[in-house]
Amino acid sequence: MKRLILTLALAIGVGILPAAALASPITLAIGWSTSIGGAITQLASGSSPLTFSGAGLNGWSVIVSTGTTANPSNPLLDLSTTAQCGSCTSTLYLWLTGTGFTSTPAGITSTVSGNNSTSSASFTQAAWWDGGNTAFATTNKVGDLGPFVGTGALGGSISGGGPASGTYSLTLADGFGPGANYSVDGSVAVPEPASLALLGTGLLGLAFLFRRRITDANGLDLQA
Repeated sequence: MKRLILTLALAIGVGILPAAALASPITLAIGWSTSIGGAITQLASGSSPLTFSGAGLNGWSVIVSTGTTANPSNPLLDLSTTAQCGSCTSTLYLWLTGTGFTSTPAGITSTVSGNNSTSSASFTQAAWWDGGNTAFATTNKVGDLGPFVGTGALGGSISGGGPASGTYSLTLADGFGPGANYSVDGSVAVPEPASLALLGTGLLGLAFLFRRRITDANGLDLQA
C-alpha cells in the first residue's frame, strides 16, 4: 500500500509540473515601425493575451490579437492581425516580442497563413531570437517568409537554429505593403515535447503498478 501511495503521488506530481510552470507568464509587447531596423514604437505590453486596436499608424488601421504560452519552456508567439490601408504609400511593420523564454531548442520555426485582398500589395514575415533576452531584438534571424504578392491566400514556414541554453527573447515582424487589406496569422514556436514525455512515463508506471496489485490480489502475497 505504501508503494502504491508513493507511486500515485509521483505521477500526480509529474502531471502538476507543466501546470506549475504555466504560473510564470512571458512578458509580451506589440510595436510598429516603417522599416526593419527603424525605430519601433511600442503600442502595448503585458502578459498573454495582449491585444491592440487603433488607427493612425502612418495611415494604417489595425486590429491585433496576440497569444503566447505562459510556460517559458514551451515558447510560442502568435500574431493574429487585420491590417487595412486605403491610400497610404508606406509599408507597415507590426512587431510582437516575448522575453523570458528558457527552453533549449534544437531549432525555431516561423509560420504564417492569411489572405490579401489587393493584387498589387505584398506581405513579408521575419523572426529572430536573442540570447540577451531583449525585447524587439533582431540579433539572430530564424528566417524570412515572402514576399507574398497578389490577391488570395498566403502562407509558408521556415526553420532556423536557436540558443543552446539560457534565457532568451523571441521576436516576430509582419510587413504589410501599402494599399491593401490583410488578414494574417503569424507565429514563431519552439516545439517542446519533454513535459508530455515525462507525464506519459509517470502514467505508464502507475498503470504497471495497478496491474501488479491486481495480480497480487488474485493469489500472490500483498505487501502492507
